[in-house]
Amino acid sequence: PPVLPGLEAEELTLSIRAAKFDLTMFLSETPAGLAGGVEYNRDLFDAATAQRLAGHFRTLLAGAVNDPEARLSELPLLTDSERDEVLIEWNDSRREYPEGPFVHERFAEHARRHPETVAVKSGERSLSFGELEARSNRLAHHLRDLGVGPDVVVSVCVERTIERVVGIVAILKAGGAYASMDPDYPAERLAYLVENARAPVLLTESRLVEKLPATGARVVRLDRDLDGLTGDATRPPAVALDPENLAYIIYTSGSTGRPKSVAVPHKGLLNLVLWHHEVYGVTPADRGTQVASPAFDVSVWELWPLLAGGAGVYIPDEETRLSSSKTLRWFADEGITLAFLPTPLGDVLLGEEIEPGLDLKLRYLVVGGDRLHRYPRPDTPFGLANIYGPAEHSVVTTAELVPALPRDATPARFPSIGRVIANTRVYLLDRDQRPVPVGIPGELYVSGEGLARGYLHRPELTAERFLPNPWEPGGRMYRIGDLARWLPDGSLDFLGRVDHQVKIRGMRVELGEIEGVLGQHPGVREAVVLAKDDRLTACVAVGAGEAAPGVEELRGLLERHLPAYMVPGDWALLESLPLTPNGKVDRRALAALEAEARGTEAEEHVAPRTATEESLAALWSELLGLDRVGVRDNFFQLGGHSLLATQVLARVRRLFGVELGIRQFFDAPTVEGLARAVEEARRETGRAALPASSPVARQDGAPLSFSQQRLWFL
Repeated sequence: PPVLPGLEAEELTLSIRAAKFDLTMFLSETPAGLAGGVEYNRDLFDAATAQRLAGHFRTLLAGAVNDPEARLSELPLLTDSERDEVLIEWNDSRREYPEGPFVHERFAEHARRHPETVAVKSGERSLSFGELEARSNRLAHHLRDLGVGPDVVVSVCVERTIERVVGIVAILKAGGAYASMDPDYPAERLAYLVENARAPVLLTESRLVEKLPATGARVVRLDRDLDGLTGDATRPPAVALDPENLAYIIYTSGSTGRPKSVAVPHKGLLNLVLWHHEVYGVTPADRGTQVASPAFDVSVWELWPLLAGGAGVYIPDEETRLSSSKTLRWFADEGITLAFLPTPLGDVLLGEEIEPGLDLKLRYLVVGGDRLHRYPRPDTPFGLANIYGPAEHSVVTTAELVPALPRDATPARFPSIGRVIANTRVYLLDRDQRPVPVGIPGELYVSGEGLARGYLHRPELTAERFLPNPWEPGGRMYRIGDLARWLPDGSLDFLGRVDHQVKIRGMRVELGEIEGVLGQHPGVREAVVLAKDDRLTACVAVGAGEAAPGVEELRGLLERHLPAYMVPGDWALLESLPLTPNGKVDRRALAALEAEARGTEAEEHVAPRTATEESLAALWSELLGLDRVGVRDNFFQLGGHSLLATQVLARVRRLFGVELGIRQFFDAPTVEGLARAVEEARRETGRAALPASSPVARQDGAPLSFSQQRLWFL
């Protein structure tokens, strides 16, 4: 205690019952050196986190003493044990998988053993393993005659059909690599992809030939030319392949506006397939799905683990694929045991109540492509797996079997993206490419057997993104460009893209951090935060109904967890967010969604005339964020999209008790057309139509419409 004239002093130990600030560190000098403690807000930190912070500070001080001239950014934070944990222990994924046979050779072996088993089925059509083997062998010989061989790329522009599967299997049998394109892409984009592939052969369909650009490649129409082939159906061509030879090409978006062509070798595809067999136990008794866009790398993963494992590939029609209720019934009708859905569609399906008596045989539903927002309920009759990975690493980098949560539980965070798959290593690094501690955001890098060779015909871009691995002599690692943080158990919490880091009034803001806090609210399905002109805008998918949170509730949530400059000033509450063709959130479309919707006016506004039209117009107003909708306004011109259309139809089913198809909506995407379809369906099912609207005397007052109630509530 201090010595003061005329006073006696003694030390008192204070009992601290509440933290005065979010985080406070106390330091004092003692004869033995510095001593200190940490005071923290338990709503923001737990004891383990506070302990790690103290340990990192101690390591930082020790580094400063050892090297006083070092810059602050160069000082260490990780202890030796933590460094071993994040670099070695959590990357211990070594599996002794064989280097062969390749995936198409494994398929051929199952075709020899079980030729009558269904290999691929679409609607009422199907091919057995024996039939698929014979057709792909004949086409493979034809492709060899056309110059296809090792590292020769064949362009494939075909819908999700049986013929597409025949073509892809044949390309690998011929020794080539396939470059898959989505026929729904604009003609200009398809022209660039065909030119970029430099393929001597293009596989397509008759109806798509006119849409495709003129090319020097030999065009094979799979729907017309296959039956005329006369090559050997009993055995494939004799081709010598190396694990480093290309298996497939996937195009991803590029910062220059031109797609990048990711070139993946056989060893990466084989590692993916063997890991999949090990984790999900694929057998010839399984039936899996092919629902992803042909241009999405997941379509590769949907196909080959099934065919190489002797399991059947089942292809739903477009209407089924875009309806969660129809998808569940299709799963039951076809006996699907292994299924994949893009994450936004998976989120919707997880919210569906499963019909009593529905005979689901589904063992696993796998979702991927975007951030997962839902946990399965305890009564969910199948396992839910969440996968993550860039196209530059053979589709899957990390995976997690998502645990179930009680219906009324509020999760502390979104489901994680799990831990590395077999023979894969991930690193979370800071801007100086040094490992970051647990709980600290870092940029994701990946290395391992699944790594792509690079970008086709783009050596400079390959060198920029595929870097030397400092922890693996002679190895490479790919800089993904995503942010994540280690969780204490070694799994990864996905935070968003690195380029979503912005500055607001001079303060650095991680948009993913704001999105993560919003995601803690049980009424939030998905959240994306945008920055423009020094302002933040939160676009939040909250669904509809009494449980949907309002702006003030969400703002209050952020104010409780984040500093004031990180709380958005502008808000847009939607039922779902716009998506790219691959099922990912379309941020560019999202930035313009509200302006486009509010700026689009019908040539002549026609107000609802019946109770059905009024209910539908109110529904559209809510989903599209519009003050009013005319009965002849086009849903898609107002900013709607296919997934949002499925939400409309789901609401129509609950509101009117009728089931409408997505094709009906596409054919007549207006309130007037949809109302007509609803009334026709109600008459067919014997349900009474809603009564027509009738005038009410102004002096008597009138009940508020749904859209008026919403306006007053806001």
